[in-house]
Amino acid sequence: MSKTPFSNICDMLGDLYASHNDSWNEFIDVNDIGMPLAYAMSRSYVYDLTEEGYSAVNETWKGLLEYVGADVDGEYPTWDSIVEASSVLEYPL
Repeated sequence: MSKTPFSNICDMLGDLYASHNDSWNEFIDVNDIGMPLAYAMSRSYVYDLTEEGYSAVNETWKGLLEYVGADVDGEYPTWDSIVEASSVLEYPL
């Protein structure tokens, strides 16, 4: 289980969803539930999720960390910390 606070998870996934480049299209297409839910939470369009909603966002987060080769049990307060832990990411995203 990730040590990253849920609000940070939503912020980072929401930012990725809002401003991704084409290289992220496949990941976002596969995570078509968790990404928009995280975006909605990060922008305060919604203030709470159902258990299934939380699960979808957490599964998307786990999928992101696996996708970039970062430890799924790690704590990542910022995108920089994900890039540092990643075995495949480099800036610009």
